[in-house]
Amino acid sequence: MSSPSAARTAAIEEFVARLVQLREDAGRPSFRTMAVRSGAISHATMHDAVRGARMPSWETTVEFAKACGADPRTLRADWKRMDSVVRAAQVRSGPQSVVVPEPQVGDPAPAAPADIEPAPADPAPDTTASGTAAPEAPSEPAGRRSVWTLVGVALLAAALTLVASLGVSALTRGDGPAPAAAYIAPTAVPTATLAGGCPGNGRTTGAHMPRVAGDKGAFVSDVTVPDCSTQPRGRSIVKTWRLKNAGSVAWTGRFLQRINSGEGSRSCRAPDRVAIPDTVPGATVDVSVTVATPHQSATCFARWMQTDSHGNFTFPDQRPYYYSFFVR
Repeated sequence: MSSPSAARTAAIEEFVARLVQLREDAGRPSFRTMAVRSGAISHATMHDAVRGARMPSWETTVEFAKACGADPRTLRADWKRMDSVVRAAQVRSGPQSVVVPEPQVGDPAPAAPADIEPAPADPAPDTTASGTAAPEAPSEPAGRRSVWTLVGVALLAAALTLVASLGVSALTRGDGPAPAAAYIAPTAVPTATLAGGCPGNGRTTGAHMPRVAGDKGAFVSDVTVPDCSTQPRGRSIVKTWRLKNAGSVAWTGRFLQRINSGEGSRSCRAPDRVAIPDTVPGATVDVSVTVATPHQSATCFARWMQTDSHGNFTFPDQRPYYYSFFVR
């Protein structure tokens, strides 16, 4: 029978492997890039989630998945199962077990040098402004220290709330395109079953809020591979969409980026992103992606959204483009 410690370690490693695969499927973005895409947790917390030292919180898991363009709901069942194993192991291991609290959503990103892989080591959970561990006053009673610790946490939470309320305007000042963490992550669009029985986009509000004022894109038509069509096994299928630059901003260095990498059959292989030819306002453009179909029956479904050359989603509120077909 495995020990509580071994069960805890195995559960954490199994779930962390899911997160690592998500990041690989997303093209292995740096943890700093993922933190910017999230806009809610720091790059250190992103890195901590895949170190395997502890079970990531659900809040961290949600932001990690969103930063990889994946739907967090696909991880919920596994997270609950592994988290229950970890909690049960901690109970069985008794009071000697020490659980280090995980940085939560809203923690400030530390001012660190440029992101270099691998990411910097996990910062100590309790530090002073200089980054060194806060010393304990040996002459002060433990109970009094606990009270002051709670007071400090409350003051820190109030300060972080104030910073968060002012942070967006501060981020958008300066020369050139704003980092715009508020615009980086695409709005979640639910799936729905189309008339032919294959998956597609669900209903949305239809809002259209571009990252750059005056920018606008419109879907014109599916040029190839109709929705819910049947395609042969073991072939290279080219899906082409016709899009229109319906705004006043020229499209230069744009891409279609695959999102929600866990959707559809993994046996249907396609690149993570494809380039969009430069397109002037008012013009249409054909964008194609090649899908390698498997040698067995499958449902190929993938959704795509436009990004700029830095990976920012240009129309985060727009319905994704997608292909959806059967392989028989």
